[in-house]
Amino acid sequence: MKGDGWYSFPPPKPGDRAARAVHFLSVLYTEWLLNHTALVNERIRNWEVGGFEVDVEAQNRFELRGKTATLAGRPDIIAHREDAAVIVDAKTGQESPSHAVQVMIYLYAVPRALERYRSAKLRGQVTYRDHTVRIPAEAVDDAFIENLGTLIRRLSSDEPARRVPSRQECRFCDITDADCPVRVEAAPEPESATTDDF
Repeated sequence: MKGDGWYSFPPPKPGDRAARAVHFLSVLYTEWLLNHTALVNERIRNWEVGGFEVDVEAQNRFELRGKTATLAGRPDIIAHREDAAVIVDAKTGQESPSHAVQVMIYLYAVPRALERYRSAKLRGQVTYRDHTVRIPAEAVDDAFIENLGTLIRRLSSDEPARRVPSRQECRFCDITDADCPVRVEAAPEPESATTDDF
């Protein structure tokens, strides 16, 4: 097997679409893992040079049990000293609002689930290769906690989610139109009208 680096995957057989897809995803995952690990290690060194102790990934694993569900996670880094701690999540892709929300969820859950951080003054960061987004503890306010609780209760409910079929969503679903009468196979033509306003 010939590879471009120290890792290589067997080439897929010609015409085997599933094997080609698995091969492609394996290469993407390996590339992501290498980049993510390098970024996390670089940030660990930075925090340690700054005098912080650093807990990494599995050391930060938590489970917070509620009445309807369990919220679990593991922040990439929790850097701490004295009574202060910074929850850091490393991202190798483009900046996204969901990354900040992920860290806000950690800011909510970590002090409730991990005894050693109960009295810590927490703040958060999403760190990218070329910049950092800081998230103050105050971002996790009553409204955020209420919205998070509502979302988790909705996701854990026995009541099925509202169906909103669209070509965008249905193309990722394996359920056929024989089992899903609302499945959308093609994008509908957009409605159009005319106006004299412009």
